[in-house]
Parts: sequence; C-alpha cells; structure tokens
Amino acid sequence: MVIAAIAEGTSKTKPGKVIDVHAHAAAALINFCEGVERDTLVPYLDPIVE
Repeated sequence: MVIAAIAEGTSKTKPGKVIDVHAHAAAALINFCEGVERDTLVPYLDPIVE
C-alpha cells in the first residue's frame, strides 16, 4: 500500500522517476525494520508492500 501509493503519486508527475522512488521506499522500509524481531514484523509486511 505505502510503496504503491508513493509510486502512483510520483508516476503522475515524473514518470521516469518511479524506479528511483521504489528504490528509496525499499531502502526506507529496510532501515525502519532493522532491529525489529521477525515475529513482530511479519504480520505487517503484506499490507505494507501490497
């Protein structure tokens, strides 16, 4: 949801930048999730990356 929404908004304004937005969103998600226990994180992953 989050990554798709960011990409959708960006693709309407700057179509060539969608890949950059995906890469930055993925990096932000990885940074946010560092140090979080797997069992805590797993229930939230599907809605986040949907």
